[in-house]
Amino acid sequence: MRCPECGREMRLSKEESIESFKGSQVRLSYDVYRCDGCGSSYVDARSLDEAWKKIWDNYEKTNCIPSPADLRKARENLNLTQEEIALLLGRTKSLVSKLEDGSRALSDKLLESYSNYIIPGGDDFISFVNAAAVQGRISPDDRDRIVDKTGIRRLNGSDS
Repeated sequence: MRCPECGREMRLSKEESIESFKGSQVRLSYDVYRCDGCGSSYVDARSLDEAWKKIWDNYEKTNCIPSPADLRKARENLNLTQEEIALLLGRTKSLVSKLEDGSRALSDKLLESYSNYIIPGGDDFISFVNAAAVQGRISPDDRDRIVDKTGIRRLNGSDS
């Protein structure tokens, strides 16, 4: 890469820095282009993004945060659409789509909903659907349709 200041060839080097992340100190390693002629330096944005992604991925693994693929798989295991999950969560289909493609991270509240109800499925999920109906987030008809679509038997055994 040529220096935008003086036009000389820049050399690539690795740099590290300590940054704060989720209340902890983390070490980032990224590429920097340096010009020996004029002293200019430029951080390679792609390598910095990759360094932060590694930090985030490690955080997700360490803290058992479901991946976007896990979120999609949980929804598909319940035979539900993004619209239906969004309705249950009181969010938009757009947000569910972004969670499933990894362009948005789970908030603490959404993490709780996915971890405690959607991913486990079964009776936990049915309780979540029933609570959404009681709280007025979904109609009784939506509740019945969603429960029927999942194929999960109701807690009270009423669909036998």
